[in-house]
Amino acid sequence: MSYPLCYTVRMMIKKATYTLWDGSKLLHTYPHTREGYNAALEQAADYGGYWLKIFSSRDDLVWSAKMAEEFEENEW
Repeated sequence: MSYPLCYTVRMMIKKATYTLWDGSKLLHTYPHTREGYNAALEQAADYGGYWLKIFSSRDDLVWSAKMAEEFEENEW
């Protein structure tokens, strides 16, 4: 079965992106650049909410509101 190979080739051809999600709802897609990531973080701050997440097409989950809240609680 060649499905994994087809999937891998397709992902290599597609442009890398960051995506902002609210639970299972896709809110926005951004280019996979520092500017795109910053824009996603700014938009997440504007939306607010515990279920917000930013995913990278390259790295999977890269930020979540839950992770940020836990980090702030553990700061000295």
